[in-house]
Amino acid sequence: MVPRAAEPTLKRLAGYYPVVALTGPRQSGKTTLARAAFEDKPYASLEDPDIRDFAVADPRGFLAQYPEGAVLDEAQNCPDLFSYLQTRVDHDARPGQFVLTGSQQFGLVSGISQTLADTDPLLVCVMTGGVVPFGQLLTRLQFPLQIDYIHATRYGKQLQGGQLQWLSGPHQDPRGRVVLLVDDILDEGTTLAGIESRYRADGAREVYKAVLVVKKRQRLYDVKVEFSGLEVPNRYVFGCGMDYKGYLRNVPGIYAEAEVRLGKTNERSE
Repeated sequence: MVPRAAEPTLKRLAGYYPVVALTGPRQSGKTTLARAAFEDKPYASLEDPDIRDFAVADPRGFLAQYPEGAVLDEAQNCPDLFSYLQTRVDHDARPGQFVLTGSQQFGLVSGISQTLADTDPLLVCVMTGGVVPFGQLLTRLQFPLQIDYIHATRYGKQLQGGQLQWLSGPHQDPRGRVVLLVDDILDEGTTLAGIESRYRADGAREVYKAVLVVKKRQRLYDVKVEFSGLEVPNRYVFGCGMDYKGYLRNVPGIYAEAEVRLGKTNERSE
């Protein structure tokens, strides 16, 4: 294996914490790194249907197989397991027990599951950029929920935003409901702030926000995003639902426009 700069950091953190997590896109070497760094630990892939079914059906029994801990690969496939892991390490806080690997939505899935699992939430896809993260997220949430979509945009096929335009939705009544807005990116914050205000005015009990990407930049609105996947520099980014002039939403990765063109194009759709 090619030496990875993250390996010493991973081992150091495992010396302090009972559970450490290693996240990143698919095929980035997470599994190889985790297994090489902790080669003495048992390994279980929650991508395997049989192993996943066991973990979902009997999480206590699944964890009981590993009294000294294990490497649990693709842990986002079994979000209910996180609560059982938390209970276990609350009673036994020995460092370095479990190493979890997961996709870039790992934090989204675990955070949303622990916060919203008992609330019968209404999940709202913010069109059009939210389609990809919404779809990928939806199948990993193992609790009762309902869905809706809303289309409010400032961009269309342009690179810079204008006034907020309401094109469609809401279609489900949010009164008294816990609502989770799912979007692709937090950029200026104008779009998400406007949608949140609409749902609060319509009587939602709580409004949470989840985005795949948070852009590091000053914002016009102080929007609190409770759940996010990763942070990116102040660049025009596309892929994984985010577009470039109406195209490239289907690219299975996140890319940035070349810096030589940044002067006028570092804003993008929310």
